[in-house]
Parts: sequence; structure tokens; C-alpha cells
Amino acid sequence: ADRLVEGLLRIGRRIGRPTVLVPTDEEAAVLIAEHQDALGDRFLFPRVAPGLPRRLASKQGLHELCVEHGVPSPAAVFPQSYDDIVAFAARARFPVVAKNREAFLRRSNPAVNGTTRIATPEGLLALARDWGERPGVILQEYLPREEAEDWIVHACFDQDANPLAMFTGVKVRSWPPHAGMTAHAYVVDNPELADLAARFVKRIGYTGIVDLDLRFDRRDGRYKLLDFNPRMGAQFRLFENTSGVDVVRALHLHLTGRPVPAGEQRA
Repeated sequence: ADRLVEGLLRIGRRIGRPTVLVPTDEEAAVLIAEHQDALGDRFLFPRVAPGLPRRLASKQGLHELCVEHGVPSPAAVFPQSYDDIVAFAARARFPVVAKNREAFLRRSNPAVNGTTRIATPEGLLALARDWGERPGVILQEYLPREEAEDWIVHACFDQDANPLAMFTGVKVRSWPPHAGMTAHAYVVDNPELADLAARFVKRIGYTGIVDLDLRFDRRDGRYKLLDFNPRMGAQFRLFENTSGVDVVRALHLHLTGRPVPAGEQRA
């Protein structure tokens, strides 16, 4: 972390004037939040509770926040040993989903390559043999695609956790299939989903850009939060309002003291 911060400060000195800093992955968001004082003289970025982005980027931390604030999310367990996984496999309903639990560790010591659907108990136990004594995974309920819809929310929030720009859309395809980055999506107005996202962000006091993945479960009629990415999403340019504002432009305008033009999202 110290080396990354010093590298950023070196860049800041070369630029020579205040510069907007926009994280593009969870690790960058965590780094900025946890080194705000060191970076604040050179860069403009939203000030947030230092530990919040790390907690949001953690699958376990996000699940705990959802439980704490009454936001629906898939049922999940956080095994601490291989024996825990054996016990889970004996009682779980398959398929299940495995994800790396923490930011940074997913890069240095990943248990799975990404979100991984596991079809059988035998498949889970075989995969888990390589996860070591303390498996860094979350095992999560699988929400069947034939009974669900995938939705995305991109938004930018000010220092009081009020939305400066808010967009909703449907995710149709991803790469790798069913578990990766969005490859095909379209914009759909969804006031209910926008309200759910805004209320959750307000409760946790987050500020800045967010990229949320949710799955609407037709079986119980609830939107379930899968991922809360405390940074811009790769497909952020899908979303723009009638004033030409996307989440990155909203952040830049706000941090440089200019008004953010309002407008309806362009379908």
C-alpha cells in the first residue's frame, strides 16, 4: 500500500494541480479510502468512512451490512475450514455459488477465478481441497436464472449520501457467461430499485460512485443485492441523462465545485 500511495503522490506532483481520482476496481477504492489524509493534498475524491469501501468490497462484509439494514441478499455461509465445507455440502441445496471473500486476497491468493457455480456436493469438496486451511470464500445460495432477472444500478452520491445521478438497467449477458462482466445490457427506468439502492446507501453513509448488481427473485418478488462495487463500473457509459451526465461526469463536476445538471436517464 505504501508503494502505491507514493506512486500516486509522485504522479500528483508531476501534474501539479488538484486532480480528480476515480477508482476503477475495489482495490483502488479501498486504497484511496484508507489513505485519504496522505492523498488529500494532491487529489480530489469523495471523503468516506475509511473502513467502509473495504467492508463493501468484502463479500462477507457486504452480507453483514445487508442483514444489519434489512436489505435482501442471497443466503450465505463463510467457512473457516475444510470441515465447515464438508458440513455445508451435506445440508446445502445445490447448485451453490462460490466467490472470493475479500478484496486484495482475490488477486494474491484466489480460491476461485471469479463467481463460480458449483453443481454438486462432490464438485464442491473436490474444489475445496485446494483452498487451504482457511478458505477465503463465501458460499452463496444460487438464484436460478429461469426464476430471476439481473439488474444493475449505477449512481453517484454527494457527501451527504444523496444521489447526484442515478441509473437503472437490465443485465442480459455477461462474460464469462452468467458470472462475469456485463456484455449486453439496456437501460430501464425502475423507481423501486433506485429507491432501494438510495435508501441503503444513505443508511451506510457512502459517498462517491457505486456499481450495484442485484437479482430480482420472481419466487418471492424481492431484489437481492449480489455485489456492491464502491467504484465506477466497466459499462458506466451505458448510462447518461438528458443533460449528458454520467456517473464519472457527475463526480467530476461535484468535486470541482460545479452544479450537476439534472435530467432523466436516456432509455
